[in-house]
Amino acid sequence: MLNNLIKAMESSQELQWAWEEFTDAIIVDKLKETYITHYNGDFSGHPEDVQFSKELAKACDLVLSYYMVSFDHQQFIEEVKKHERRPD
Repeated sequence: MLNNLIKAMESSQELQWAWEEFTDAIIVDKLKETYITHYNGDFSGHPEDVQFSKELAKACDLVLSYYMVSFDHQQFIEEVKKHERRPD
């Protein structure tokens, strides 16, 4: 089945574009999910884990800025910041 898909993509520019859009959408969804999870640092509270999580969130933000329209990217980041966990 996968071989048939690959063969069809080799002969169709439209299928190649559709595949690229599909994979881009998956990448953006996973980057958003990772950014949200790690934005406030790690749940463990260990300083190294927190630092790593914040760096990971920054990296996701950077990559998302390339994949998303600027306005949509900014709106997503602002929405995440609105729901930021606050320390007790």
